[in-house]
Amino acid sequence: MEASEITLSRRRCRQAGPLVMIDLPGPTLDAESRAFIEAHDVRAVILFKKNLWDGVQVRRLVEDLRILMGPEALIGIDQEGGGVVRTGHLPYPPSAMSLGASRDADLARRVGAAAGRGLAGLGINWDFAPVLDVNNNPENPVIVDR
Repeated sequence: MEASEITLSRRRCRQAGPLVMIDLPGPTLDAESRAFIEAHDVRAVILFKKNLWDGVQVRRLVEDLRILMGPEALIGIDQEGGGVVRTGHLPYPPSAMSLGASRDADLARRVGAAAGRGLAGLGINWDFAPVLDVNNNPENPVIVDR
């Protein structure tokens, strides 16, 4: 590969970086992830259970990510409630199915707001919830109580 092709390839990677979301291998911002984020100008990260130990550690990780990616970075998590909860140190929201069964829209809003406040307190600004999954296929076990 010639130098001009390498330069073009690097430029394309930097252009794509802000449009993708990546995950991290562990609970800290390791050197390899840091270098990848910097090299590709990544602006969004999703956190999973493997990234979350306790509130102090999560706030530190999110702060490190914001310093690296900027204040507008998207820090996401899949904290739907019920069987899909990533943080073990925040209150567990009820499942979407149970909220729907209550037929109480105000309760659903209050539960969502409470979950959002907990995540915001950790610096997480994107929750992949609430969801609207239709459980119409008994052979599809992934929906469960969502």
